[in-house]
Amino acid sequence: MRLLGRKLALLLVLGLVLVIVPQGIRSHAANTVGENPSRTLYFSTERSLTLSKPTILSETNKTLPISFQFPLILSSGASIAGGAPVSFSLWLSSNTTTSVSVQLQPTLKQVGDFPLGSVPVSLNETVQQYNVTYTMLATGMQLYQSAFPASVNFTFQTSTPRVAVTLHWGSLNRMSRVAIPFTNYASIQSVKITDYRGAENQTFNVQAPPNQNIVFLTANVRDIFGTGPGGDVSLVNLTISGPQGLIPGETNATMHLFCPQPECPEPAQYQAYWVYPSSTLEATYSATIDMVDSQGNVIHDTSGVHSFGIGRLPPPFPLLAALISGGGLGVAGLATGAVYLRRRRTKEYL
Repeated sequence: MRLLGRKLALLLVLGLVLVIVPQGIRSHAANTVGENPSRTLYFSTERSLTLSKPTILSETNKTLPISFQFPLILSSGASIAGGAPVSFSLWLSSNTTTSVSVQLQPTLKQVGDFPLGSVPVSLNETVQQYNVTYTMLATGMQLYQSAFPASVNFTFQTSTPRVAVTLHWGSLNRMSRVAIPFTNYASIQSVKITDYRGAENQTFNVQAPPNQNIVFLTANVRDIFGTGPGGDVSLVNLTISGPQGLIPGETNATMHLFCPQPECPEPAQYQAYWVYPSSTLEATYSATIDMVDSQGNVIHDTSGVHSFGIGRLPPPFPLLAALISGGGLGVAGLATGAVYLRRRRTKEYL
């Protein structure tokens, strides 16, 4: 009978291990995919598009045709949404004193050409602002991490002979720009929750001594326009909540970029930690991470929250075996403990 009790106890412990392992793997998985807003790109003096508004008063101008390069694409996975509006705000003039009708014809390029069609505008020698909107081809345009940059090319057509069309850009007063509907241009790729040793944990010991009562969180963040200093990521926010609501001091806490080398890799790591007191309620806690780009758009980690538990840990397996063999822990007691752990485990990770 005593031997049977030991076997039952061992089966209960193994059952707990099998239940905990797959849940832990699933809890850490993150695959952010979400709808993102259009990004505004400004025509800059270097014949390129930039995320930053111009800050100078002197403009640049040139007659069409003309081409502008996108910012360098630093990671894959993004595209320009098919069937979505691509809106230009352009400062234009012509070489005619009277109004002349021209068809503006922009084309997006990288791997292949994606013409946006024609929109008529009436121009004369007075520089004026024109807002024109096109519809992206239904197929969309995949963006590639490549040495060959994406670009937008401007041409025009008119039935009037000897017409020249001039584009003006790059100044505070004549801020030509385009709003492009990017999809998945930035995301939180994965989140890892670790203890003071760097080991991934699901449950943290509420009785841990000082310097061990720490939850470390690391988020891998990608942005096709770059992370780190000078990149597109303005900040990455961490919010931890528990059964009594948001944790004071850990709500909208800024995660810090971890980049020991001169150029940050893609994706980049952002880190934060929570030192929990011994009075922390034993329960399940969740971490939510959001990022904000340089133009104030919020990108959510759409895979959901990432959970971990604060509680009392079961004794290590060798100690548990010693207790069983020495009779210090009966079968009924072990079974009761297993039921408690199962209930707490289910509560934590549903």
